[in-house]
Amino acid sequence: MTDKKELLFSPELVAPLYKSLRWQYNLFLISLILFIVLLSKSPVSLPAVTGDMAIQLQSFSVLLTLGLIPFSLWYFGKQISRISDLLDWAPKEKEYRKNSLLRLALLWLTIFINITFYFLTYSYSFLLCAGMGLVASMFCIPSLKKIQCDLFPEVEKEDDKEDSQQQDEQE
Repeated sequence: MTDKKELLFSPELVAPLYKSLRWQYNLFLISLILFIVLLSKSPVSLPAVTGDMAIQLQSFSVLLTLGLIPFSLWYFGKQISRISDLLDWAPKEKEYRKNSLLRLALLWLTIFINITFYFLTYSYSFLLCAGMGLVASMFCIPSLKKIQCDLFPEVEKEDDKEDSQQQDEQE
C-alpha cells in the first residue's frame, strides 16, 4: 500500500479524472438535447394517452422524481467518505468515476422518463419534474475544486486552518 503522504492533491494528478468527468457531463447534456429534438421533430406519432392513464403517469413521474433525485445526490455523498479513505489513487479514481456516472445516470433516467411522458400527454407537470432533474444535475458539474474537496478532504482542512490562523493574526 502507498503511504498517505505520497497521495497529495495536485492538478496534474486529477486532470485525467476531471477530463473524463467533463466528457460524462457533456455527453449527459448532449444526449438529452438530442432526445428532445428527436421527439419534437419525430414524424412517428406517439400513442394517445387517456385521462386516467395521464394521472397514473403523473403520479409515477412525481414519485420517481422525488425518489431518484435526492437518492442520487445522497448516495454519491455517502460514497465520497468511503472513497476519500482509500489510500491508492487508481482505486480512488475508479470509484469516484463510477459513482459520478451512476449519479448522472439516475438523473438522466429521471429527465428522460419525464420528457417522454411530456410528449405523450403534453402535461407541463412532466416538464417541471424534468426541470427539477436538470437543476439537480447542475450540482454534478465537475470542477477541480470539487474533486479536491471530495477526494482530498485533508487538503481542505489544512487550508481552513491556515485561513483561520491568518485571520487570527490580522486581528
